[in-house]
Amino acid sequence: MKTFIIGVLFGVIVGWGGVWYFTVGKDNQKVQETEERVAAQIEETTETVTQILQAKLESWELRPEDIRQELEEQGEVIRHKARDVGESVSDQARDTGVTAAIKAKLAEDPELSVFSISVSTTDGKVTLSGTVPSPEMLGKALALALETENVREVVSTLVVE
Repeated sequence: MKTFIIGVLFGVIVGWGGVWYFTVGKDNQKVQETEERVAAQIEETTETVTQILQAKLESWELRPEDIRQELEEQGEVIRHKARDVGESVSDQARDTGVTAAIKAKLAEDPELSVFSISVSTTDGKVTLSGTVPSPEMLGKALALALETENVREVVSTLVVE
């Protein structure tokens, strides 16, 4: 019976949330701005993944023109994995993972907005930029970044507003 009541309450809350979104929230400018920012971040992440994939294909000479040429000349395509190329691509993938992990931590924190803090990572060096409401929040953002695996340095250009 207890589970049934909790389920009904949960359903009512979700229902009210849906009603609010479709009657008030959908037209709310902040909701629209947030939706636009999320869409922009998804597009940015997609572009980054595409660039990493293109770099990997280029470094392995797996572009269509490379494959056509090799098939014409040799009749087969053979690639040996070069250690330094693999490490370079691995570093890029690791940096992308670090950036995503930090953005996720910022998004989970109700006091820090993932939308006002930009995160970039190069060779384990994380740069935080944007705005925060207080020095305490700046410290919290730095701490979240420093706690992330594969981070060797954090640089903050965050502005306290």
